[in-house]
Amino acid sequence: ITTASLKMATTALKFTQEAILAEARQILPVLSHEHHKGCQGKVGVVGGCFEYTGAPYFAALTALRVGADLSHVFCERDAATAIKSYSPELIVHPELKHPSGNEHSAKRIQAWFSRLDALVIGPGLGRDPDTLDATAQVIKYARASSLPLVIDGDGLFLLSRQPELISGYEHAILTPNIMEFRRLCTARAIDPTEDDALKMLARSLDNVTILQKGHEDRISDGIVELRCTHTGSARRCGGQGDLTAGSIAVLFQWARKRTTSPPFASHACLAAWAGCW
Repeated sequence: ITTASLKMATTALKFTQEAILAEARQILPVLSHEHHKGCQGKVGVVGGCFEYTGAPYFAALTALRVGADLSHVFCERDAATAIKSYSPELIVHPELKHPSGNEHSAKRIQAWFSRLDALVIGPGLGRDPDTLDATAQVIKYARASSLPLVIDGDGLFLLSRQPELISGYEHAILTPNIMEFRRLCTARAIDPTEDDALKMLARSLDNVTILQKGHEDRISDGIVELRCTHTGSARRCGGQGDLTAGSIAVLFQWARKRTTSPPFASHACLAAWAGCW
């Protein structure tokens, strides 16, 4: 941790919610008649199995509603027809659990990376060993391509088993709920009830950005911590986290296209904060 990083952390504490919101607004692109399809972003979602078809749909459709131009879903074959039937707007690829094997599945998904600006991993993924193995390969390929990642749901379960997949990757945002946060902390021998548990977890993963969802959302990369105190729904039901993940993916790839960095936090932290608002 450098002196500049510590100065940034101290500065962030002085910013009000209104000041952070003003900075977050700078993420939003300006629409233009000169733009073409794809200019505002192309998002992929890795997830969807026989039991869970709604989660990837929610994440992918939210990406479109926030402002992405195209949205892809990479799912198991058993989920593809159902997801296709939910919306004609989604591009659905039945690549997970491919008959040719896990490496083949991962390679088929990797082939689309040049046409994606961000990737959400985890909504409706399930815990089938073959699917998780292929997803682990997809994460490795995404890192090699510097593709922004938002990891949620069973993608976080995978990371609790293999934290090295994401450790040190600055273009990633993890979005755990209370149970997922506890699981990640336990895997890193951190007490999740500690006040500094969020920063400790981020540091243990070499400063990966983490959004700890709760009644007050907290975001940290182990250096800076932002809090979103905006009051959301008092109801907590299935699907809300998928909406958040899809939103953050769009905001993250927009933030990375800015020519200047936020004055008090990373692009990842600011995008995660904006996705909570």
